[in-house]
Amino acid sequence: MSFSPPRPAPVSCFFNFTSPSGVLLSPHYPQEYGNNMHCVWLIIAKPESRINLAFNDLSMEKQFDFMSIKDGGKAESPILGTFSGDVLPPPIT
Repeated sequence: MSFSPPRPAPVSCFFNFTSPSGVLLSPHYPQEYGNNMHCVWLIIAKPESRINLAFNDLSMEKQFDFMSIKDGGKAESPILGTFSGDVLPPPIT
């Protein structure tokens, strides 16, 4: 029989973003974000609107952390891109 220490529960954070423009930041930015975090930023806009995302800074543990951008607010919404590490993604509309 082997024993594995319990894993810490994920820390969830959820943000609704409704401004016509602004900056999205990870918790505690510019300091490092915490371990076991699962954060969601929901950008809410009118259906006829276009959302433009431009990235200025990205620093994640490439083997463990990632950011996915979806077109829609549901789990099954299409993924526009998944990113990790410290290479800035291209602008996304």
